Amino acid sequence: MLSGVREWLKSVMIITILISTAEILMPAGNIKKIWSFTGGLILLTALAGPFINNNNNIKITGDYNYYNQEVTRRRTELETRNQKAIADKTAEACNLWIENRAREMGFDIQAETGFKIENGIPIPWEVILYADWENLLLNLNDIERLENLKNQIALELGIPEERQTRENK
Repeated sequence: MLSGVREWLKSVMIITILISTAEILMPAGNIKKIWSFTGGLILLTALAGPFINNNNNIKITGDYNYYNQEVTRRRTELETRNQKAIADKTAEACNLWIENRAREMGFDIQAETGFKIENGIPIPWEVILYADWENLLLNLNDIERLENLKNQIALELGIPEERQTRENK
């Protein structure tokens, strides 16, 4: 469609330049007035061309269903892209929050938060906690701090313990 509009604009510009050049070269008098009027009609015809015939693939007068489908497709595409961007930013914030809480408790943990989309809103759904678990949980105090972290994740982010998994780095 844009190529058709581009071609139409190019032809209008060329016709305008040719008519203006011819008008400048015309001698003063009746011939110049007639040429000015004729050139105006030619330019008007060129401007109205897409409305008169639709040979340039310019869909100005036509298929509103096509436009509606394109608008709907584009809107869906943008909403999906927007939801993904929001989910990515939210995941980044959730991961940072978990990692900071873990660091405050003395753990070196990396988090990866997964989301599900409900009514267009990304909801934290699961989290994978990456750490050197074999060396990390050596005593009862570490286990209690980990339970405290898991409880905070459940309380603050709404991710229950059954969707919080641990994996080794």
